[in-house]
Amino acid sequence: MKIDANEVLNSVREKLKRQYLRPAQVAALGNSIFRLKNVYKKLSDEEYHDFINEFVKLIEKLNLHDLPDGQIKYAIKLAETERELLYEEMFKLFCLCDEIVGLKGIGFEIEETLDNELKDALRYRFKREPKKARLVAEDLYEDWKKDFWWYSENLKE
Repeated sequence: MKIDANEVLNSVREKLKRQYLRPAQVAALGNSIFRLKNVYKKLSDEEYHDFINEFVKLIEKLNLHDLPDGQIKYAIKLAETERELLYEEMFKLFCLCDEIVGLKGIGFEIEETLDNELKDALRYRFKREPKKARLVAEDLYEDWKKDFWWYSENLKE
């Protein structure tokens, strides 16, 4: 699926104007800003800083300073679920990982112990359900994700 960078740009502009977004929407917005700057090369430095400033204002307004930690804890909880995951849940797990990378990429810091706990939980899940993890990795993979270990490890031949 080819992503239109202009659509992402317009979506970011529109979402930054909203009065309220759910935490999951804010995390996805951060990831979109990351992609616009680092993947699609669609933003000048000035535009990027303007977006980051607006994003930080949104974070403060919604009191979401712990957004990356919340996303990581959600991913860990999902990965450590005792039962087999539905395809949609595995898909969400990969999306959470992508969003966390995006948040890190725009300047959020993540505690190393929490990051390691996430990696352990993901490896546990991928080992339990390798076929499903591979299917999702194949469905979500784009060239710019080649260095993300949750794709590379699940796409190995």
